Amino acid sequence: MTVSRHAFATFLCIVLLGAAHALAKAVSHPAGPSDTVSLAGGCQFRIGDLQSGRLDIGGDQGRRQAVVYLQKDWAAVAPVLLSCNPRKPEIIDVSLGARRVGGRWIPVDGRDKACDRTRFPRSLRKTVNQDAPCFYPQENFKTFSLKGKNWEGVGMFLDMTTGDPKFRQRSLSYCLLPQAVAEAAVCGHVYVRDLRNSRSDISSAVLKVLTSIEFVNGAQTTPEPSTR
Repeated sequence: MTVSRHAFATFLCIVLLGAAHALAKAVSHPAGPSDTVSLAGGCQFRIGDLQSGRLDIGGDQGRRQAVVYLQKDWAAVAPVLLSCNPRKPEIIDVSLGARRVGGRWIPVDGRDKACDRTRFPRSLRKTVNQDAPCFYPQENFKTFSLKGKNWEGVGMFLDMTTGDPKFRQRSLSYCLLPQAVAEAAVCGHVYVRDLRNSRSDISSAVLKVLTSIEFVNGAQTTPEPSTR
């Protein structure tokens, strides 16, 4: 029996070590600031500041996506997605989860098309269009401009208001529009804070990664993956 238990423990250790090695290999490909990320769709860029994170390129997206993994806390890693998308308004809107209409932002995330006035302070209810989708005050929706060395973009914060309060988070969505590549944009999103713990906020680190991006001109374009 003792030998059997020892053999089982050895086997379990080998399995766990193998799984850990596979996970590390899958998500922790190191890349320095000088490395060029070349994605299908015409997106080529360098990341000057990885904030001690790890860069992974490709995966299941056919090299249309890169991911920077940042340490959120001792137990969690936050994936900062960098997807190469066609630079079309409808695709950028979906990537951001919002669209600017008539001078204001409205959600395009599949929620109800009606707006519940009762979720607004009484002083604002008369100004709310209840026949159109809206962001609610509790969501703390906020937009801001992003700017890098040779690109401009937009970022958005949005808080979860549904589900178990213990697991609600703040998301950051973004799209970067390179000046020299009119047909492509780099978009993505990441959860940057647990709403019950302000010390978990990594938005500053994420923004440093994003604003350190520099698009590369004249590099060879990575072809679209074959679907045949």
